[in-house]
Amino acid sequence: MRSSLLLLGDPDTWRAWGALTHSVRTGEVAWDHVHGRPLFDHLARHPELSAVFNTAMREGTERIAPALPRAYDFSGAHTVVDVGGGNGSLLAAVLAATPGIKGILFDTAEGIAGAAEELRRAGLSDRCSIEAGDFFEAVPEGDVMLVKGVLHDWDDRRCIALLRGCRRSIAADGRLLVLEPVMPSGLGTPEAAGAVMSDIAMLVYTGGRERGMTEFRDLFAAAGFELAEVTPPLGGSEIRVLVSKPV
Repeated sequence: MRSSLLLLGDPDTWRAWGALTHSVRTGEVAWDHVHGRPLFDHLARHPELSAVFNTAMREGTERIAPALPRAYDFSGAHTVVDVGGGNGSLLAAVLAATPGIKGILFDTAEGIAGAAEELRRAGLSDRCSIEAGDFFEAVPEGDVMLVKGVLHDWDDRRCIALLRGCRRSIAADGRLLVLEPVMPSGLGTPEAAGAVMSDIAMLVYTGGRERGMTEFRDLFAAAGFELAEVTPPLGGSEIRVLVSKPV
């Protein structure tokens, strides 16, 4: 949790949370209002904060990564593409649990910092390539695509653009695995607390949001996918795997 706490306590982050009421009143992104630029543009200009952010994202992924290959059978896959996969810890867990398949880690140049060393330590360098790029423009080809913690960063228009890129690159019989919290219909329960807090955080940081099942189905349909399966929450978290197939 160290880097997650450092990220939350960073002065830049703290100032953005201080503008939460501005977001509630206007619908505008608190981070953009305070700093004059979007979060990811800000991180690109502040390498130290970017390193903390990337490590915090890795910490969150590592808490649920071992549960993914237990929740979904990757044994029939050939190439798994992790879209926005950061340092590769999620993809590494999948490859380590499923001998014989290959992986492609795809993210921005800032996002994949440290990925080569992570994969080397895991003994997976020969089974996984690393590519830098913009997932709104194009996505590497594969038959299974992982998209974890990405869609909730963006509005519907940008999410559909990303998913359409996945649709163009996925095999005809492939599967898209989206790992996100699912906003429950009833918000007055303890299990809803994590999704609700994450929804507020997206309002502060990026202008994205957490979505309910109907909203996910609509996004997938707009991009040429059909929701086929939803797993139980992974590893005690609020994150589920939404498995979709191309149509």
